Formats: sequence, C-alpha cells, structure tokens
Amino acid sequence: MQVTPTPSPVRPATPAIQPEPESGSPSEVHAWSLPPWGLLPSQIPQRLEVLPGPSSLELFRRSRRIAAWGFASYAVVVVAAFIIVGRPGPVTLFALVALVVGGAAFGLVGPPYVERIKDEHREGYTVWRQNTLWKPQVDAATGFVIRPAGARALSLQEEAVALKRVREIARYLDER
Repeated sequence: MQVTPTPSPVRPATPAIQPEPESGSPSEVHAWSLPPWGLLPSQIPQRLEVLPGPSSLELFRRSRRIAAWGFASYAVVVVAAFIIVGRPGPVTLFALVALVVGGAAFGLVGPPYVERIKDEHREGYTVWRQNTLWKPQVDAATGFVIRPAGARALSLQEEAVALKRVREIARYLDER
C-alpha cells in the first residue's frame, strides 16, 4: 500500500511584513488598513526620493487658481460697473488693462511649475499622468512609483486607485 503525502502550503521565500496589533478590539479595522496577513515585499512598489516642496502638478494647479481668481475679479468689477456706475466704459477699460498687465507680469516671471517639471525630470521621475511616459510616474506625497517608465498612461480611475493603494502602503509602513 502506497501512501501519498499531503502537500504543504506554499510559503513565499521572504516573510511577509506583519501588521502590529491595533489598539482596541480586533473588530475595529480602519477602511485603509492592509490585510491581516501582512504585506509581501514583492507587493511594495519602488520608492523614489522626491524633491522637497510642492510638486509641479501642485504648482500648476496653483497657477490655474490664480488665473481663475483674476478672471473672476475682472467679471465682478465689470458687472459692478454696469450696476453701480452710469458709464461703465472707463471702469471696465481700467479693469481690462489691470488684468492684461497682471497676466503679462505673471508671464514674465514665468509659471513656477515649468522649472519644477524640468527639475523632476532631471531627478528621474514625473508626477504627470500623460505626456511623460519615458519617466516613471510617482506619487508626489509618498514617492512610490505608480506607473513604471515606458508603460501606458493611466486613466483617471486607474491613477486614483494606484494613488490610494500606495498611500495606504505608505501609511502602513510609516506607522511601523
């Protein structure tokens, strides 16, 4: 009579990083917490050292907000001139000149995100989803790679999922 051995469960070559026990009851699990069996080192993406300060994407968003505030202010002044002043021509002309001069001054100084993009490229990464596929895309907050160099561009939904995942991993690793 031949006995067939029962197979043992396959274990990874490297041990999993086990989460530390949480305070409180075991049923209290945060929505962002990782699985109770831990995180395998192969599941942790590469982490790059990002430049200190705001990323080029954040600087770009700030520039857009400044432009939006400028145009909104112009619209408010023009509407107020029509409502309050009997002859709105000089007020609207002055507001238009102020808008053009402010835009020209901002253009001469140069948007700060352009230089930051160049600095990020020199460091070997990008935070932009499109048009820079030759560099790895990283999360500016954590430095984890969410798209390797040469891979196709992520959709908005894929980027959101990848950002959520690496931020959960960073929170987990940073708490240890």
